[in-house]
Amino acid sequence: MTATQSPTPAGPTLALALAASMAVLAALAGEAAAAIPASERQALLDLYASTAGTGWTNTANWNGPAGTECTWFGVTCSSGQSSVQELRLGSNNLTGTLPASLGNLANLQFITVWLNHLTGPIPRELGSLTGLANLDLSNNQLTGSIPSELGGLANLSGLILSANQLTGPIPASLGNLGQLGSLHLETNQLTGSIPVELGNLTQLRHLWLATNPLSGPIPGQLGNLINLQDLVLAFDQLTGPIPGSLGSLANLQTLSLANNQLTGSIPGELGNLTNLYYVYLQSNRLTGLIPASLGNLAHLVNLWLYSNQLSGPIPAALGNLANLRQLVLSSNQLMGVVPSELTHLTKLSARGSDFRWNGLYSSDPAVVAFLNGPQAGGDWQSTQTVPLTGLAVGAVTNSSVTLTWSPIAYTGDTGGYQVFSAMTPGGPYALATTTADKTTGAATITDLAPGTPYTFNVRSVTDPHAKNQSTLVSEPSGEVSATTLGHRVKLRRHLKRAS
Repeated sequence: MTATQSPTPAGPTLALALAASMAVLAALAGEAAAAIPASERQALLDLYASTAGTGWTNTANWNGPAGTECTWFGVTCSSGQSSVQELRLGSNNLTGTLPASLGNLANLQFITVWLNHLTGPIPRELGSLTGLANLDLSNNQLTGSIPSELGGLANLSGLILSANQLTGPIPASLGNLGQLGSLHLETNQLTGSIPVELGNLTQLRHLWLATNPLSGPIPGQLGNLINLQDLVLAFDQLTGPIPGSLGSLANLQTLSLANNQLTGSIPGELGNLTNLYYVYLQSNRLTGLIPASLGNLAHLVNLWLYSNQLSGPIPAALGNLANLRQLVLSSNQLMGVVPSELTHLTKLSARGSDFRWNGLYSSDPAVVAFLNGPQAGGDWQSTQTVPLTGLAVGAVTNSSVTLTWSPIAYTGDTGGYQVFSAMTPGGPYALATTTADKTTGAATITDLAPGTPYTFNVRSVTDPHAKNQSTLVSEPSGEVSATTLGHRVKLRRHLKRAS
């Protein structure tokens, strides 16, 4: 440019160029925003319409023009905004049903619509969302069965359908969900048995099937769930034994099988579960001894075994549970001396223990006082069906012996005393008579042979009642002996002479 040339008027030209560039960028942005497929947009509009969207708590940007879907509240799209990836509308006052067209959200990874007011069935079409990683429909009023098609969601890591009104069986196809880490189906109305196929879910960490009318046994295959941390099957209608295979669940922290109809003994293999913090086996029909192996559970915080039919003594090994805060053994058929080792349980919380309605006793004041401290109600002794004391022989006649004793402290529920007799010390004993209640301190045994020595012992009995559905029969008292008056009648055989 020479000195005589005029400068190029750059201002207007640059402005035009910038305007053109902005238009191109806007067009490109509009194309990107509008790239979500029409079928996916329609699925979102269907969801809004079928769940009373105008009443949602947050409706920000919903029903905006095409290209704005990725700005709608709860909707997250892929980085290129070409597809919906997440739909998070939990606790947003959705009312109505889930539309089948949700199955058109082909790249969806998360659906979380928990804590709403959804009704109707779970759409089977959700089974086509093969990229889905988490499906949370919990805390609604969904009805119908769990679609077997959900078993095709190979990438699913969380399936949470709890707190609905779902019915029918648990689909065996859920056993195909090899990536599943969490399965929550609790608090529904599911029926039938627990599918053995759930034992295939080796990545599972949380299995909650509680509060359903599920029946049948606990599958032994659940022992294959080596990563399981929570096994919660409480408040169902399960029957049969607790599988010993559960002792293979080395990572288990919570075992809750309470309030079922389980029978048999507590497997000693549970003592292998050294990561357990919580064991809830109460309100079943379990019998046999409390395994001493439970004393290996060094991390255990709560051990609830109440309202079963467990018998025998409390194992001294439970005194090893140094972290125990709650030990509830009430309403069983436990008998014998409370081991002094339980005084090592110094972390028991206030009202954290309960030994009532058994046949337990202790003559050690330190043990009695220690256990009264955390005992619910502050007194564990007064409800024990224990051996009576002070058994002695009273009046003796040719055909009767009267025994006297000191009644046990527990007279509040019906029962009595069973008096047994034998011809020799140590037995064998036979039941001779039963008293009408536990307040009496005497009984007369009649129809005895004259001049005959007898040995007696007595057992305390408490009938089933509201706090314990079992008949409790104590250990026997000590023996006492007495000989009836008169001469023993000897039978002679008279032979007739042959005529």
